[in-house]
Amino acid sequence: MLNACVVVLGDIGRSPRMQYHTLSLAKNGYSVDLIAYKGTRPTQEIENNVRITQSLMNDVPEFNKYTGRYLGYLLKVIWQSIALFYTLCMCITSRNTQFIIVQNPPSIPTLFILWIYGCFSRVDIIIDWHNYGFSILALTLGERNYVVRLCRWVEGYFGSKAKYHFCVTESLKKDLKRRWNIDAQVLYDKPPSRFKQLDWTEKHNLLQKLKLVYKEFKDVKNKDCTRITDLDLIENKVKEKSARPAFIISSTSWTEDEDFSILLTALDNYEQMCSKNTVLPGIVCIITGKGPLKEHYANEIKNKIWRSVEIVLPWLESEDYPKLLGTCDLGISLHKSSSNLDLPMKIVDMFGCCLPVCALNYDCIDELVKHDQNGFVFNDGNELTRQLCYLLKNFPKDKSKLSQFSEHIQNNFLKLRWNENWENVFLPLIRPE
Repeated sequence: MLNACVVVLGDIGRSPRMQYHTLSLAKNGYSVDLIAYKGTRPTQEIENNVRITQSLMNDVPEFNKYTGRYLGYLLKVIWQSIALFYTLCMCITSRNTQFIIVQNPPSIPTLFILWIYGCFSRVDIIIDWHNYGFSILALTLGERNYVVRLCRWVEGYFGSKAKYHFCVTESLKKDLKRRWNIDAQVLYDKPPSRFKQLDWTEKHNLLQKLKLVYKEFKDVKNKDCTRITDLDLIENKVKEKSARPAFIISSTSWTEDEDFSILLTALDNYEQMCSKNTVLPGIVCIITGKGPLKEHYANEIKNKIWRSVEIVLPWLESEDYPKLLGTCDLGISLHKSSSNLDLPMKIVDMFGCCLPVCALNYDCIDELVKHDQNGFVFNDGNELTRQLCYLLKNFPKDKSKLSQFSEHIQNNFLKLRWNENWENVFLPLIRPE
């Protein structure tokens, strides 16, 4: 019997890569214990898979409400340590588990607890490096803070004890080797098959559902139509509207590593350009996700007085998110890696739907976004404005540049989907001899 465990010290519903690991293991004959926190529901594929057992831990109390920052952080670590170690003992000690795959970050207390558990249980530990935990902490505490320095040491010392390592970019692989002499294999993020282009009927059906909650998707003149689709009742056929706004989309966790003021600046500029230029369409900007800075930006958006630009902030069921990506015309990524070594999963999802992307520029983004081939990279809001105007001029009549980008994504990036890539890179390392 093949048994494996996947550990995410976070919300499993917002950890797509670890969900993909879980599903690939199950597909290849493993019984999988999935340990994570309660929160957003994972995909139905996970919930309905008889090979996958979810062990969901209770959320950590908000100690910071009652204590200072550092005491609250210490209490949180103690709580997580006890909960994780107990869950590991209860879930997998009685099974012949071959290995545990853990997401990093978070590093504390995950790597230390798994090292302890691995020592007495003889279970191999595999770390999937998404980024560095210390670099994320440094965004708020500063690089010289002693908590950040402690996290860096824990991450390097206990991280190096794992048997196998995978990471998300070539840049991160090189840095792991230079920093801690860790040899990792690059397992690039790839989208699963549920991320795909939609036909107009599929787009219409999704928007008919979403418009019941979000008025921005409604056609106010005809209930049988949506903002971008018409229903021909005689032919019983859905068609694209000849004049419609462009749908652009950005997904976010609303944290410090994404500066949404850049997008708001670009949309402010675009609004001004539309007042002077009749060849530019209106924009419906869709921003999905939840996180600590959402309320701040939502309040800022409420104060905008725009005629040509609208913003909608939907919260979607996991099954509807890939469909909405497949309905949009352009993706926007404002992710700026805390380490400059990881890549945005949101772009991978967008590319899965052949959706071109404008992405904020940083050191390793060119491992994913090839400027002027599958999208554009930009450095500030003004540059993003110019790109929006260039791509959307005479839209929807002229989509030539967007179509060119989509074709490049289809012919290059989508040669391999997640499962094929995982079976080529990951499976040979764990397959029993």
